[in-house]
Amino acid sequence: MTNWMRVHRCRAAGMPRPVTCCMFLAMRPRRDAADSPVAPASGRTGVVCACLLALTLASAGAGTASDSGLAGTRLVGAGPAVSVPDGWKFHPGDDPVWAMPDFDDSEWSTVNSAFRLRRLPAPPPGWEGIGWFRIWLSADADAAARPVGVWLRQSGASELYVDGRRVHAYGTVGRDYESERAYLHSGVDWGAHTIALDMTPGTRLLAIRYSNFTAARHRHLHDAGFTLSVGDLPAMTQEAQRRTRVASATQVGFTVAGLVFAALHLALFLFYPRIRQNLYFAGATTCGAAVTFLDYQQQRVHDMHAHLALFASLRVVLPIYVCGALLFTYSIFRQHPPRFFRWYAAVCGLTAVAAAVAPVVSFLWVNIVTMAAFVETARVVVLAVMRRSSGAWIVGAGYVALVCTAAYDILLDLELFSPIAGVHNAYPYGGVGLLVSMSAYMARRFALTNHELTALNTDLEGRVTQRTAELAQANDELDARNEFIRGVFGRYLTDEIVESLLESPEKLQVGGERRTVTILMADIRGSTPLTEGLPAEDVMRLLNTFLAHMTDVIMQHEGTIDEFIGDAIMVLFGAPVWKEDHADRALACAIAMQNRMAAVNAENAENGLPPVRMGVGVNTGPVVVGNIGSARRAKYGVVGIDVVLTARIQAHAEAGQILASDAAARACASEVDTASSRQVPMKGVTEPVTLHELAGIGAPYGLRLGETGR
Repeated sequence: MTNWMRVHRCRAAGMPRPVTCCMFLAMRPRRDAADSPVAPASGRTGVVCACLLALTLASAGAGTASDSGLAGTRLVGAGPAVSVPDGWKFHPGDDPVWAMPDFDDSEWSTVNSAFRLRRLPAPPPGWEGIGWFRIWLSADADAAARPVGVWLRQSGASELYVDGRRVHAYGTVGRDYESERAYLHSGVDWGAHTIALDMTPGTRLLAIRYSNFTAARHRHLHDAGFTLSVGDLPAMTQEAQRRTRVASATQVGFTVAGLVFAALHLALFLFYPRIRQNLYFAGATTCGAAVTFLDYQQQRVHDMHAHLALFASLRVVLPIYVCGALLFTYSIFRQHPPRFFRWYAAVCGLTAVAAAVAPVVSFLWVNIVTMAAFVETARVVVLAVMRRSSGAWIVGAGYVALVCTAAYDILLDLELFSPIAGVHNAYPYGGVGLLVSMSAYMARRFALTNHELTALNTDLEGRVTQRTAELAQANDELDARNEFIRGVFGRYLTDEIVESLLESPEKLQVGGERRTVTILMADIRGSTPLTEGLPAEDVMRLLNTFLAHMTDVIMQHEGTIDEFIGDAIMVLFGAPVWKEDHADRALACAIAMQNRMAAVNAENAENGLPPVRMGVGVNTGPVVVGNIGSARRAKYGVVGIDVVLTARIQAHAEAGQILASDAAARACASEVDTASSRQVPMKGVTEPVTLHELAGIGAPYGLRLGETGR
């Protein structure tokens, strides 16, 4: 793609016609209509056009060659631009005399000026980095009447001489790399160049002093020579302007298109992060847009430092781009990338680092990883299409478009046909086609997923409605059952046990756990002869009065009534609900129960019933607590030697007395006041048991036996 940089017209005083000079830039390595027939390499050799208005050659003075007698003479007419790579006289070295038309170059070599350092055509014989090229140009009548344009494509620096007079310089010709300033691109305003020439048709000498140490140093600049093209200036100017517009529109258009696709899919990922393919696509597309921008931009600069910076940036982004594109391809056709992808990603990362440090040296590695990604991506897509994966043909069509445009560019480089519709760079169109196909594939998957989710949501809503009604009915039944359980079993079990069973039905299973608890047993003394003289109804009323008052006291101290055994009560502290101060609560409860007996007897007196007295025993020790029985019938209770020991301690307590074991007294954190202590032999226990007669308990309870008002 050729970029028209500037057209400058001016009339010099005394000149018969204005002289015009213009510069052009090859935007990409493609063969244009007026370019060299040699396919340029990826180094993007700069194309320079210096237009000599009315390049008419008058008859020269003594020593000037005649129109028909000189070998290598070219006819310059007013037709389209034609390349002049052959017929140049060449001599290595540097001598200003070689620019003069009267110098005899008959012994010089005839060479092709469009040579390469590492490819054919080979450099001229004796080439060491600097030399002179000469050719005779003749103008016919048409050329004398119309301005003639001259293009110069090069990778080094040159000076253009006409009949021994320097008319223009492209860069700075040097005798080594340090002194040379190469001109690579025509992205610089060269200013006005006015050349006064005789308009009479004739023959003129065109000499070029040329050096290419830059191309020799940077291996990616394969084109080491230059190509001269001449033609009709207005046509060349118009073509240059058209190519500039196309190149700028292509660069901006494809870059913006890639960024738009990237932003769209990044927004989709942020909206729904579970579809990570959108993130991979956004990353790969961003890198692809950067590759397109850098690829075009590096062709628009002429300075070597700027060119190398852009070239390095392109080589850094390219491995990241192909790696991201491959990851995206895996994500849409496979559940997980293959194991070797991690190694490939690591190689891409190392290649990108190497490209940043030495972009020219790493040129081959970048091409290798790029080609590997291209082959692997094609393999995955082809397999998906062959397996008839849903929507795989959409991505396959995009890859076909990319392959076709890439093949078009390659065949155009090989000059097997002319550009179609003036398109010299087709791969960006294939890239956009691939982006569109991938985006369409993602949109199709999203639409299908959304459709499936809508159907599932409709079905789920129906199921939820049905299940909600079932749960509401079950909940009503459960509430009714729980109320029944509370109403029935709450009379026989403590609230703690009932709530525990309701919250954790698994506790109804038979089994238990070992735990240290405090057990309280209380019994009415002399109840047998007392009840023998009373009717059964009065006995039940007396017992209910006694048990009602005792239950109230027990509940106040958060004890659990394990069972009523006739006129006896068995209470647990520390089970099923664990209390750290279970011993304190048990001893305080025992004192409060004895003190409550005055109220019991007062109520008995009102009912015409005799007074009763009670003995209490308290013991602390390890027991097994839990559900006892079978799966059909079970009760919550305790099992262990300390249960039996508590019953025997209670049996030794006299009416109105509280006996506590030494273990219970020591387990109590509150201060315990005892009236007396004694050791009592117990059946089933080898050592006598120390019993303390309880008289009171300190803070926070502050109870003493006999204080009926509390």
